Amino acid sequence: FNGTIDELSVYNAVLTNATIREHWLLAKSMTAPADPPAVPAIILDTDMATDVDDVGDLAVLHALMNNDECTIAGIITSANLTYSAPCCYAINDYYNRASIPIGAYQGSALTGAASSEYAQTIRDEFGIASDVRTNYDDATDAYRQMLHDATDGKVVIVMTGLGQCFADLLASTADGIDSRSGIDLVSAKVAFVEICAGVMPTGTAEYNIANGPAQAFADIFDDCPVPIVVCGIELGNTVETQPPGGANPSTNPIKRAFDLWDIIHDVPREAWGQLAVLHAVRGPSSYFDWGGVSGTMTIDAGDGDNSWSASAGNTSYLTKLATDAELVTVLDALLAQDPEAAPSGSQQGPAYASASNAALAAAHSASSVPLSILGG
Repeated sequence: FNGTIDELSVYNAVLTNATIREHWLLAKSMTAPADPPAVPAIILDTDMATDVDDVGDLAVLHALMNNDECTIAGIITSANLTYSAPCCYAINDYYNRASIPIGAYQGSALTGAASSEYAQTIRDEFGIASDVRTNYDDATDAYRQMLHDATDGKVVIVMTGLGQCFADLLASTADGIDSRSGIDLVSAKVAFVEICAGVMPTGTAEYNIANGPAQAFADIFDDCPVPIVVCGIELGNTVETQPPGGANPSTNPIKRAFDLWDIIHDVPREAWGQLAVLHAVRGPSSYFDWGGVSGTMTIDAGDGDNSWSASAGNTSYLTKLATDAELVTVLDALLAQDPEAAPSGSQQGPAYASASNAALAAAHSASSVPLSILGG
């Protein structure tokens, strides 16, 4: 027995799915990962660059927050692109949540997610035209601040892009933000980490892992102190979503981004990360099942190949219970949700950790967005 539930399919004729699952877990002497905490605080780690699916991920997350199913503790942009964080800010502002903290990768070593067909336009048309990633906290500092401020055990980190920023968090040491190491902070604050990457149970140089870089993902799977749930790329390959055709691209940045993508490519677009967000907030529900639980993920740091094995570990991976059509219906409905009205007296404004950027402060003031800059 190698740990995959498919091995028990021979019994389908005489056993219910629930019984098969129970026998499978007993045979493995393991239990499936816990469901998300009630109303989890989500940190979305996204490249928000190359592919428009990233826009869909953030839109679905905002819709789930509209439904009081989660909160958004912060956003990390893991991309070597100056417009990624400003694009996230513009989308947050559209949903009347411009004060959500954003941290940005500030290096230049990442080779993936270095260009975009929509990020600059979304920044220019829906955000602040002068905004650049250097206006935002370094990703490691932002990660540490988000976790420091969070309730213990309440956070779920959803990674839909590259791995470097989370790997850097795990490697971080005590500082003025928190006296704990990155590993200890994650251990205290995070229920589990949801990773949309790889092909399960084995894959060859999947984009996110290969460009992560692969060494970053190898470090994550080796060092992460809390359970990891992998939502493999194969799950989203046949689930394609888009905002409603009647949405106005002049007022809706989600529709505008998908339209920009459609100029060269096609929509609807695969919902890889949206499935990860859906599971991170709602849990398996009627959408997902476990393909393998509490195993070990091995990453080839040279070429980015991935392999999951049933040897005892902290990594589990998902399969689909719902049909593709059912998942499309769920996700398209979330993409179609309008923003909530801005709360009275809300502290809308740029989620920069430093108050030193007077030009951006003035720009937000001029655009009639009440300013509330977070201390860092």
